[in-house]
Amino acid sequence: MKPMDKIKVYKVDDAPGMETGEGVMRPFLFTDNVSLIHLEIPKGLRINPHAHSRQGLLYCLNGKLEVFSGSERFIITGGTAVVVSPNTAIGINNNSSGSAKCLLISSPPLFRSAEELGERLRQIKAEK
Repeated sequence: MKPMDKIKVYKVDDAPGMETGEGVMRPFLFTDNVSLIHLEIPKGLRINPHAHSRQGLLYCLNGKLEVFSGSERFIITGGTAVVVSPNTAIGINNNSSGSAKCLLISSPPLFRSAEELGERLRQIKAEK
């Protein structure tokens, strides 16, 4: 087996963007153990507190975000990560003057593919 059969290179910009209530999601890696989604949160966007059944990590690539859970509030900027335990509700505010880019990492993954994630996002939109 050649090394390139074992290694895959992903370019975030090549992943299709999905407009969501949480910004533009670009899901680009799904395995049995982990999912990785690039998220761009536009300035002024507030994401209401919500929880996921899996452990997650929100890694801020650039920009500035306020992350909150209950009465606790944290400011994250480029190079900062927040690890969220399963079933812990968090919200996010982008009160800065520009968008923020982050990586959302879930383990184990909530979804098995970008198509499955897209279908769930369409269901959520239809429920509103």
